[in-house]
Amino acid sequence: AIAFGQEAMGVAGHAVLSLFIALSTFAAANGTGFSGGRLVHAAALEGHFPAFLAKLTEGKEPAPMAAMCFQGALAVAMLMIGDLNSLLAYFSVCAWVFYLLSVACLLRLRRTHPTMRRPFRVWLVLPIVFCVIAAVLVLVITVTQTVDALI
Repeated sequence: AIAFGQEAMGVAGHAVLSLFIALSTFAAANGTGFSGGRLVHAAALEGHFPAFLAKLTEGKEPAPMAAMCFQGALAVAMLMIGDLNSLLAYFSVCAWVFYLLSVACLLRLRRTHPTMRRPFRVWLVLPIVFCVIAAVLVLVITVTQTVDALI
């Protein structure tokens, strides 16, 4: 993308696209970090993690600080164990497998409960195409980085 920006718009394109890519990466990491902490908190509320991870901070806007710190500690531990490419392989395989399963469940519900009320309906071809692409992504990562993908 940066090479295209530089080719199309010169040095300014290189700088602008670099900035946009950095901002996009930061926003994605920020969203993933906050949602991950909330997932740890919710899992602790359900009894899947220790109870102290379910506690919220006191104050005007309570936050799951213990869960956020726990997630941060896990991220640091994963970075210390391997390199960034390994961590990306771990995350990518797990994330895309669950995305695939979530959309596959949508297809199954369409088949087993066709009259169920849904907030909105999507064209049937979209989840099918998504499942195919997600399966290919998981397969490619698993074939190219077998050890990292299967850990």
